[in-house]
Amino acid sequence: MFKSNPKAQHIDDSNQIRIVLRKLQEKWTPIQIVDEEEKGQLTLIQEEENALFFSLAGFQGGKAPSPPGSDFAVKFFYEGKQYQTCLKCLGTGKLDGTAAVKTPLPKRLHINDRFQLTNFHLGKPCPVIFTNHFNKVLDAEAINISEFGVDIHSHVSLREDLKEGETTFLTIQLDPKTSFKAGGKVLYFVDYGMSLTGIEFTKIEESQRRSILNWLKDQHIHKAQKERQTYLTNWVPPVKRMPPPQDAPTRKKGYDFSDYPTVFVEGEPSLLLVGTDHDMLKKLGESLRDRFGILLSKGRFQNLEEIVSTHQPKMILIAEKVGSASGFDLCRTILDRIVSDMPILMLGDKQGSDEKRNRALSVGAVDFIPTKPFLVHFIREQIVDLYKAFETTDDSSI
Repeated sequence: MFKSNPKAQHIDDSNQIRIVLRKLQEKWTPIQIVDEEEKGQLTLIQEEENALFFSLAGFQGGKAPSPPGSDFAVKFFYEGKQYQTCLKCLGTGKLDGTAAVKTPLPKRLHINDRFQLTNFHLGKPCPVIFTNHFNKVLDAEAINISEFGVDIHSHVSLREDLKEGETTFLTIQLDPKTSFKAGGKVLYFVDYGMSLTGIEFTKIEESQRRSILNWLKDQHIHKAQKERQTYLTNWVPPVKRMPPPQDAPTRKKGYDFSDYPTVFVEGEPSLLLVGTDHDMLKKLGESLRDRFGILLSKGRFQNLEEIVSTHQPKMILIAEKVGSASGFDLCRTILDRIVSDMPILMLGDKQGSDEKRNRALSVGAVDFIPTKPFLVHFIREQIVDLYKAFETTDDSSI
């Protein structure tokens, strides 16, 4: 039976509030204005002893969110939870040439978490394997956890595979030495900056629950010590940088044919995904966007040549079928005629994967990864591990 988590639903400690805000500043995380009429976001750019300065570049026309002396509400997504607070407008002006608003440090941060199911954010998401009522095996990542339940996230929607109230069975790998299995019930779906599915533990052995509690105790202590050292004792503010105005022009994206944007996700290092199944490429790109820039191509030779020359991807992933053509033949063509030392991964149906892996190796690819069925965490982990292996190889050869 579900028990409410005793963790407070707000933060009052000024040092802890500073830690949260400094993490937002470090990662350049925007906060949203909570107002039906006023739309926009603020970004923390400077902190003084008793004051904060937020850039207004992402707010309507760079104007103040409220008159001087009045409060305005904001919200932001932080470590798997949505937070809300009120800030008082002390005035506006120019900071390093950018319009900014000055506010005092908020006295309290409210956590929007009515279920209170989880109380620890996993800095590095942990793999989760679970089932639905059709006994379909699915995978995702654990984002928050407690002895009562877990918040999981997948790069593809889980609402199609799970329903509120249905039972599931989970296997969670917290670290290489700590894993457990539990029966669960889907408690909620929320979207606070990322889509989360809350699953309550309804059947778990007492020894495993104690193991989770001990693991959480150690993690809480370690996290608190590290946060105080990094964000209080040894805090070094990030180098100032101003966000672009809300209406600033963005880099123009190239196109392959008329409907594929070459730049799907901005960023470095970049991976080039090649295929004609746009839905599959999009899902794969979404699953990798927090780690890589993502480029897309339908596989035309001229387009591939231009993308490799212009964007210089670090790795190419090719579907086994590219329209009516063979992805394996395309792999050989790329290595022979465009770039000879590019690591290439072949993607495709799991059926006959051993034979396909041998064929991939024979045409110069480094491996074959099954993407059907689309087990997002497994696929992502394989790609990241292979990229790291080749990244290490490249560094050691310099």
